[in-house]
Amino acid sequence: MEDGEAVARAPRSTRAKAGRGCDVPLGVILRQIQEVVSRSLKLNSSAVARIGTLALAMEKAEPKPRRRST
Repeated sequence: MEDGEAVARAPRSTRAKAGRGCDVPLGVILRQIQEVVSRSLKLNSSAVARIGTLALAMEKAEPKPRRRST
């Protein structure tokens, strides 16, 4: 099922929220995925390292909050 189909079939309240973003940075989400994958799935170290590399790249790409000059 395509994502668009899933949204179209969802209740109205869910559809209203579908376009909103997530407040959690993608790099943080990827770090958590890496941790779970490395513990539970026992994947080879190169797969876990790739997830970590991607997480690091996403963390660096996240915009930093601007400081207010006083």
